[in-house]
Amino acid sequence: MSNIFKIRKSFLWIVLIANGLLFVLLQLDKGSMRIGLPGKAQELPVLATIEPFSLTSHRSDKFSSGQLLGSTWIANFIFTRCPNQCPAMTARFATLQNVLPDKIKLVSFSVDPNYDTPDVLRSYAAKFGADPKRWFFLTGDRETLQRVRADFKLGQSEDPSLHSLRFALVDDKSRVRGYYDSENPDSLKQLLREVRRLAKDHE
Repeated sequence: MSNIFKIRKSFLWIVLIANGLLFVLLQLDKGSMRIGLPGKAQELPVLATIEPFSLTSHRSDKFSSGQLLGSTWIANFIFTRCPNQCPAMTARFATLQNVLPDKIKLVSFSVDPNYDTPDVLRSYAAKFGADPKRWFFLTGDRETLQRVRADFKLGQSEDPSLHSLRFALVDDKSRVRGYYDSENPDSLKQLLREVRRLAKDHE
């Protein structure tokens, strides 16, 4: 029991620290978030294009990339057995869910599909209060997930622990418009500015 308690306590601290970091940067940046930002989304480069895919969501539904067309979304790559970095990344996604408009979607792709079944992902999503209408945890066959990772240009290692720690900003036409270091407050502030600008220009 003591080991389980230690694991749970460590997990809680990871989540609290991750959310604390993002809360601080939100406070520093909330002025610009209120008044909006100048410039057009066209200033953001097109860094990659995500080809159509079909996977399975944490609700056990078939999920296709077509469901994201017309929406601005943020993607990351995680796996539920990851002890430290993935819970921190997911906690930051949870904070983004709470501060960004509902029209902005969040997509977490599993890099460990053999273990991360829909049931496992559903339990993991519940820990972070994921809204099933706008935050999707996706799994499926390894070949499709590897192809999606290749489209994102975020690495294709067979070792789940070597997945990227960056967030990717994707526009309403499935084009990657920015990459952001999930552990860097300045990079996350940039993401907050650019995701709002991109969504505004697509209204």
